[in-house]
Amino acid sequence: MEQIKELIDYYLTFKNVYLVKNTLVKIVSLTTKDNYA
Repeated sequence: MEQIKELIDYYLTFKNVYLVKNTLVKIVSLTTKDNYA
């Protein structure tokens, strides 16, 4: 049972990192677009 909990924790951490990375990429592309506009 402990192993499953670790897998879930790992999955959630991975998902959060992925979402944060996507958000940062969007913000950066938006700000650079504004700067060149």
